[in-house]
Amino acid sequence: MVDLDDLELELDVAEESGESREAFAAEQEVLSEFAKPRRSIYDMTVLHVKTLDAAMDCFHQYDADGDGLLNLVELGQVFEKLNLSKNDIVTEVLSEMPTPSSGGGIVDLGEFLSILRMAVVSEDPDDDETRFRKAFRSFDKDSNGFLDVKELHHVLNMLDSKYSDEEVGRVFIEMDKDGDGRVDYTEFVKFLSVPKDRKTGSRHSQ
Repeated sequence: MVDLDDLELELDVAEESGESREAFAAEQEVLSEFAKPRRSIYDMTVLHVKTLDAAMDCFHQYDADGDGLLNLVELGQVFEKLNLSKNDIVTEVLSEMPTPSSGGGIVDLGEFLSILRMAVVSEDPDDDETRFRKAFRSFDKDSNGFLDVKELHHVLNMLDSKYSDEEVGRVFIEMDKDGDGRVDYTEFVKFLSVPKDRKTGSRHSQ
């Protein structure tokens, strides 16, 4: 739920910086629209294809009723099968999750992948720059140094088959800042960069 007081404060800050309320509101709408695909693509930059395939197989294997959700016990079993049950991040998340009996302890695929991403990052010596470059090269199937809409569609649908052609097209247009019909590495990284908060300078989580 949006905190109206916080939003009003951000609007005031935007006006003080010379930005109109209309422009600020439009920016927030764009950020909200692309939060999910941004998170999906970022997850893909961290979770290499082999890791992702194994994780997806495990998720669907333990999602016995096919509702796209795992309970606390099933989640623990998945991470054990992925050899991550002793990972500090996984241990902390599982220990802090509310139990099913208290009405919690349920995660969907997106939440599972976010936990997995944090766990993998904690054991991965690469920094974001290295991950981004490796991911961009793997997404660029024809190795021409750019991503086209077909390649973007493939990336997004590896995580979520619900992206329509129209949705992928909107994401592609947002990424393709110079409008040349292709996404270069700089545009790719810019899309994944999390905007800074005007009030604190901190970064919003996606």
